[in-house]
Amino acid sequence: MRVILILVLLILISTGCSPKKSVVEGQSDDGVISSQSNITTEQQAEDSVIPSQSNATTEQQAEDSVLSSLITPTTEWESHSVVPKGMHAGGFVLCDDALYSVGGRSDTSILRTNYKYDPVTNEWTKKADMNTRRMNTAIVSANGKIHAIAGDPFLDVHEVYDPVKDEWSLLAPIPTKIQHVTGVVVNDKIYVMGGLESWSIVSDKNQVYDIKTDTWAYGAPMPIGRHNYSIIGHGDKIYVFGGGFYDADGEGIWGRSSSIDVYDTQTDTWENIGNMPTGLFYGGIAVYGDEIIIIGGFRDTDIPEARVDIFSLETYTWRIGIPLPLKLVAVGAIVYNDQLYVSGGADSTKKWVTNNNLYQIPIKTLLENTD
Repeated sequence: MRVILILVLLILISTGCSPKKSVVEGQSDDGVISSQSNITTEQQAEDSVIPSQSNATTEQQAEDSVLSSLITPTTEWESHSVVPKGMHAGGFVLCDDALYSVGGRSDTSILRTNYKYDPVTNEWTKKADMNTRRMNTAIVSANGKIHAIAGDPFLDVHEVYDPVKDEWSLLAPIPTKIQHVTGVVVNDKIYVMGGLESWSIVSDKNQVYDIKTDTWAYGAPMPIGRHNYSIIGHGDKIYVFGGGFYDADGEGIWGRSSSIDVYDTQTDTWENIGNMPTGLFYGGIAVYGDEIIIIGGFRDTDIPEARVDIFSLETYTWRIGIPLPLKLVAVGAIVYNDQLYVSGGADSTKKWVTNNNLYQIPIKTLLENTD
């Protein structure tokens, strides 16, 4: 009898079987995890990296370590949400404690979509579409409403969105049809500068909309016509970074600038305060206190970058921040509740494939980890 038992055990061992059926703790016989299981996702993840009794060699472990060291450290940026309709060259604005993704272009068409994001619930809601499809357009938030002005294809249409009524209505059109522009709001006025008037004319016009009177006027023109620049308001001044300009000796309307020009809305005058470390085209921009943050875009080549630059308005100096997880152009950026949100954009090296991730990072983390 003892010999028979020994033979049975030897057979079981040789076939890799166990004399007793194995059941994972918290798991039923049919493989479904019980609701009363104490195994958490975190614990399962931890268990998955515990080495089993494998034949892994020291050489393989060393190779894995080298591969891990090559991964770019972008863990400070997180993606908590997916934009329902990925887009680039549209608008990303803050209005009444909510973030809105408006217009732009998807992988296949120009959009008139309008999505609202609630940072508290991490949820997107479809809202009323614009009347007009548009990209490369000026989308700005002012006095609890969202304005969409001009845009591709060479539009003069100006409409405004009322979040309370969830509807769009038409306002006075911009005087000059324009595209490849952005806008900025300072003291109840919307400034739409430069842009393309045609595929051969880069505008230097400074078109100013008075929100209170629904009228347009012209301010002092830009020192040089530019499009696809990055623009931000701070106090009574407007800062314009980089962009495309007309290069008669080279790239035509696609010349690339690194210039920083400042427009004083009180004196209607311009001042050049220097240059960026690189050229800039189609970069995102945000401001926090006296720091201006430039995100992604084309720099000195036609390859998009994940680069993040930080410009101090106190010292006029630059430093480099934590790069984006992806190399993107035509992104939107917003600072809200001490978080920097970056939405949309595209990777132009992949036929302008749009990004539908909403990235965020604590603004202090970004500003305190720089070179």
